[in-house]
Amino acid sequence: MFIDFEGIDGSGKTTLSNLLASRLKRLGYKVAHAREGGELQSPTARRIRELTRDARLLEMGPRAEFFLNLARDAQQLEEVIAPALKRGDVCITDRYLYSQLALTGGGRGLKEEQLLPSCELASQGLWPDLVILVDVDPDLARLRKRLGKVQSGKVNDTDSRKGLVGAGLAVRVREAFLAQARRDPARWIILENNDQPLRVLEQRLVEAVVARLEGREQPVQRLVPAPTPPPPGVASVDDVEERFFHAVDGLEAREPQLAAWLLNGIPGLPAHQRRLAYAERLPGLVARSLTGLDDDTAWTLRDVLSASVPVDVAEGLGFVTSRAA
Repeated sequence: MFIDFEGIDGSGKTTLSNLLASRLKRLGYKVAHAREGGELQSPTARRIRELTRDARLLEMGPRAEFFLNLARDAQQLEEVIAPALKRGDVCITDRYLYSQLALTGGGRGLKEEQLLPSCELASQGLWPDLVILVDVDPDLARLRKRLGKVQSGKVNDTDSRKGLVGAGLAVRVREAFLAQARRDPARWIILENNDQPLRVLEQRLVEAVVARLEGREQPVQRLVPAPTPPPPGVASVDDVEERFFHAVDGLEAREPQLAAWLLNGIPGLPAHQRRLAYAERLPGLVARSLTGLDDDTAWTLRDVLSASVPVDVAEGLGFVTSRAA
């Protein structure tokens, strides 16, 4: 079986695809992941990806980008995917040609019907049996990516070409993915990754995939219900603060690191109470969240944290610009 994971940057598809691969292996399936550990298995494909992401190449047009991405996927297909399927493995990919249709069609504005023939040529007629669309709110995805840069010490790295375009690109690409899923509900499964614990998502994903592998029908396209939208109407300043901290508290159970990071630079007792609750588990992020704060509680927290995470405390004060300094 050929299983493809799709979704906007920061959706969590790489994490979930690798979790699925590990679980299937433990269940006794032979599994090949074309992007195991987040790295494309074809060296040629990796080189092409570096080129399409290079922020110095802003003059690259959408057609050139499209054909380069097709070349990357075609190489992965010939070098990794097709051999794995011939061996009888379950082959998992993290992005396939659907991504190029969503990015170039939905994101860049070219007509999808003009792109399809080239995708068919690159695919050699080989398309996934199952597509998992990891769907997420674009704002949440962007926050996750920013946090990932902070934690990896790459906060000052230049954004990729896509990252420099702005938030609207992710919104358009997401809509293009959802449109593809609606057109082919028998092939696509939508997995919401907004407010569910990772272990819950993993378990539901494994159950759905194993059902397909065993030839059982999957009755619903959406594995996790879409989140409830906020109530309509104009909110007061107090309402906004209350909703923000309510959202942070809900996020803390599932993504505590992101919850702590979202407190960055926010003054006041409610924010400090949460920092104190996070300080033992996440001292570095708490220290960084004190950026720009000059009240007594902030300085007390810095004093407490300076023994365990002095670099983070210094960065929160603006004295250090990167971990490599």
